Amino acid sequence: MGDDVAQSAGAVDLLGDWNSSMVTLAMHSENQDVIVDQLTDRFDFEQNLTWPLMRRLSIGLWLKN
Repeated sequence: MGDDVAQSAGAVDLLGDWNSSMVTLAMHSENQDVIVDQLTDRFDFEQNLTWPLMRRLSIGLWLKN
């Protein structure tokens, strides 16, 4: 993602590229911390983490720690 990509501010509609394949890759990844870091930067989890966003990212299914 480049600097020209706008922060989503937790907007679920900007998750167009997050699909079941991404969830499967995240589930089997040994580097989930990197995935969480990237998602945290993209969606500013400190300010914008909501249940709809967590559901759309399927965090409860793939995050082990």
